[in-house]
Amino acid sequence: LDPLYALSGSDATAEALIAHFATLYNNYQGAFDETLDWPEVTLAARLKPHILTQLDPERTFPGYVESRVGRPAELTSTRDVLEPMVVGPVFDEPMFEALREEDLGFIFPGISGVRDNSLGLLEINPSMIEAYMLGLNHEMSREFLWRGYPCDVRATYFRQFWDVSGHLPAPTNQAEREALYDLTSAIHTWTPSDTLGSHINTNSSLVLVLRGELLRRFPDTFVYMVPAEWENESDGAGGFRYFRRPQSFVKPDQAETNKELDPVTGAPNGIKLPTFHAHIEPDITLLGFDLTAAQAIGDPDHTAALPGYFLAIQEPPMSIRFGLDNSESDPPDDLSGTGKWDDLTWEHFDLSASPYLSTSNAPDSTPQDPTPISTLPSWGGDPGGMASILYQRPVRIAIHADDLLPQS
Repeated sequence: LDPLYALSGSDATAEALIAHFATLYNNYQGAFDETLDWPEVTLAARLKPHILTQLDPERTFPGYVESRVGRPAELTSTRDVLEPMVVGPVFDEPMFEALREEDLGFIFPGISGVRDNSLGLLEINPSMIEAYMLGLNHEMSREFLWRGYPCDVRATYFRQFWDVSGHLPAPTNQAEREALYDLTSAIHTWTPSDTLGSHINTNSSLVLVLRGELLRRFPDTFVYMVPAEWENESDGAGGFRYFRRPQSFVKPDQAETNKELDPVTGAPNGIKLPTFHAHIEPDITLLGFDLTAAQAIGDPDHTAALPGYFLAIQEPPMSIRFGLDNSESDPPDDLSGTGKWDDLTWEHFDLSASPYLSTSNAPDSTPQDPTPISTLPSWGGDPGGMASILYQRPVRIAIHADDLLPQS
């Protein structure tokens, strides 16, 4: 039986043979002593269904072809390995731009009514994007067919809706590029039972809409989502008042070794960088984030431990600026004592004689060094000290998604 088992290549065939010979041996041990009828279930009857299965062309021919002809995995159909390869030109340009040029109303109704210097969060509509991409590919197939272009008209030419050219990290191979496509699969692989919108990449659900001169005047501004964290302070009545604040990159009570970075984006853990961007003239910017509305809002109850996310808009730290602040109080704060040079404002100077600063025109108050040995730079001292006094620290504003999205 071992040679038969080895040659058969099928457990079912070998089991049929074993079962048949076992029947002969067990039931007909006395075959040499007396005449007995041949068993009703013959060897041919036992082997027939297994042999037919092994000889079925639907089973044998695909394996034969696959062993001799290779093709890329993305061109192999999951329904039929013998299905002809669906090949056509691929256009990676973001098709959002074509829709924007056609009519801004297709982006979202009322986009022209977005107020200046305002921002908000929207959710994408996967059904609309998929319907648009499906129609776009269908019409391109009709164009190729009419012009006699030699390609399979079932091919998917457009799979990119949003502009992902600024995605971090940038894709380095085909697999990473495939993960960024807005259509997750080629159209010819879809089935009639699939629902509209089920083939859209769900990496980005929230879209930030920002209108104003900020990004036009400062195109290097960082925009990202940062996790919130709960903090509390005394409410003055023996209890605590809980509030949310942006999570620090490194908490004061944590060691430097705990500042881990995301292995994919290189950003501090929890930070959500934009996954795509789009621009609408003259001053509207759309940025996508890998978050849902529920994740961004979180839960206002601090016991739920779901603080949500803040939208952060940050000045690049490499954009060094020098100057003074504008005072928020009248008269300006007294810097002597616990004041800092960082609190220095224009109102601390008498500019009646000249509107310009000078080393001889000292502020009306100066901060005092709390240490016995003077380490603070002095006004009118060396150039390095003056640069330290006038250096403007980068600014970051943070707005919780709770203030940008409805509770429902």
